[in-house]
Amino acid sequence: MSGSSAMVNPAWHAAPTSQAAVAGPSPRSGQIWLTSSMRLMEFWRLMEEEFGRGRARMVADHQALSELGSMTASEALAAGVAPRQIWEAVCVAMAVPPERQWGRDRPVRRGPID
Repeated sequence: MSGSSAMVNPAWHAAPTSQAAVAGPSPRSGQIWLTSSMRLMEFWRLMEEEFGRGRARMVADHQALSELGSMTASEALAAGVAPRQIWEAVCVAMAVPPERQWGRDRPVRRGPID
């Protein structure tokens, strides 16, 4: 590989063929999809950072989101709603402050360039 471009895992950038394809359990299942510029894995990371590991699942399964017609986050994922739209609805419903809506700052990891 030449230049300054880094190798990218193509599986992380393969968009699903339908919105229904993004439905699934937490990122610990190994499913990684890109949908509306937010991966399902990123959605669950933000949920766990904001609410804690155990409470994130409880919020997803039980908190009705008026922004999504009173569906829960889990129901919305199963219905094929984009993870970003669901996260934004969770932020409204749970009054997540703007400074915490995109999680903690993380250092950029750079690997060797061949």
